[in-house]
Amino acid sequence: MGCLGTVAKRSPKAGYVTASLPPFVGIAMAVSALTAPHGYAAGVMFAAAWMFAILIVSSSAALLILPGTRRTALVGGLSGTMLLGCFYLTVFLGTALDLANWDNRMVRFGPEIPADLVIVFSTEVSSDQIEDFWEHTLSTETEEGRDLKEGIQSVIKISVGEEPALAVSFYSSATREQKETIRRDAAQSSIVRAIFADVAPNDIDLNNLTP
Repeated sequence: MGCLGTVAKRSPKAGYVTASLPPFVGIAMAVSALTAPHGYAAGVMFAAAWMFAILIVSSSAALLILPGTRRTALVGGLSGTMLLGCFYLTVFLGTALDLANWDNRMVRFGPEIPADLVIVFSTEVSSDQIEDFWEHTLSTETEEGRDLKEGIQSVIKISVGEEPALAVSFYSSATREQKETIRRDAAQSSIVRAIFADVAPNDIDLNNLTP
């Protein structure tokens, strides 16, 4: 507040320039939110945008008590509001153009809820073998270690009858090529008995499978 007040008192034009920066900050923060790897990281940018806007508006309101800075205070208050406006407008346009890396779809799972892929293993397959399949077929190396392959949102252990299985959910932004590649790689594994798409585990009848 003191710094902005000093700038505004010594040079009104400089105060206006300083007050005009927040809208550009809002756009930059929105771009960071759109390029965030997941919704949690994007949420941090949403919270930060609100915190910055509140700080700017509060500081500008405090300038109203200083002589000669009333106009700058009003511009500052407006710029704080514009920060949020530019932030949300950029996020809206980015999501409308499908530029967001993150996906807000909530992952729901259960025997009665359809999964994008249900990968069924034989009963003789061990937990270690399934973990190895998860790590090497559905995951890939990253700088931080291993992570799910591009396009996969979640993998959950389930059962289909008495058979162990994995329910795979894709991001809504996953491409057809990514989905087909993941299904093809899974089908090539010797421990996979069958793969089903867009079906609830409860609706799978393993008795109709050809041995």
